[in-house]
Amino acid sequence: MKDKNVLVVETIDVHGIAVEIARGGSGPTLLYLHDGDGVEQANPFLNRLAATFAVIAPSHPGFGASALPGHFSSVDDLAFFYLDLIEQLDLRDVTLVGASFGAWLAAEIAIRSVERIARVALVGPVGAKLNDTPDPDLTDIFSLGEADLAKALFVDPPGSPDYSKLDAETVARMTRNREGMALFAWAPTLCNPKLRWRLHRIKRPALVLRGVRDGVVPLHYAKAFAAALPDARFIEIDHAAHFAHAEQADACAAHVVAFAGQRGTK
Repeated sequence: MKDKNVLVVETIDVHGIAVEIARGGSGPTLLYLHDGDGVEQANPFLNRLAATFAVIAPSHPGFGASALPGHFSSVDDLAFFYLDLIEQLDLRDVTLVGASFGAWLAAEIAIRSVERIARVALVGPVGAKLNDTPDPDLTDIFSLGEADLAKALFVDPPGSPDYSKLDAETVARMTRNREGMALFAWAPTLCNPKLRWRLHRIKRPALVLRGVRDGVVPLHYAKAFAAALPDARFIEIDHAAHFAHAEQADACAAHVVAFAGQRGTK
């Protein structure tokens, strides 16, 4: 049985950009940044977090039903957009949580400003070039066939969708999510080569989670990413691949809640 989604979806305007945003729960503020498959992927995870936090989960510009400004072309644009959103909503003492592509985006936000951010939790983070060779740090998800990609993302892949049975809105959202990933994460693939040298600026407690069987982020990369942060702890999630937040929602949410509590949630 699927969890009933407790988040309510609305559209807000952020400096002229129409943004789809889901909200639910009560307590300290948690801003969630979704992976490349969209915010829906994290519904069970967000439902569990909403028992402890006031969860805010936007669809990035160009994903879901959020507008894509013509001048947006990089993760840099998305990072500044989210700084505007945080300021416009007057969010403070934020627990910033990102998964996969969203973890990269969370890091790009935090290197620019942590004034309103209390802590950062990253699930399967990508985004940094951590080795000194031309070889890629991460699996090139854009070169994988659908079956191999599913195995990299999930221990138990959900199976390919039957597009003939999906409504037009769902197909449109899936298509926009893929287009958004291609726009923001294709070249260079899944990374900003300069991010490595800026991670020291995230002067807030951090939590890095990785699925034990992650087929995108190698163990040595995830550990190196955590080590590059000034104050980070690293935890692996059993029976999970790259989308640990979707596959092991209870475990990931429990780690985020414990991390926030131990680090003084206000």
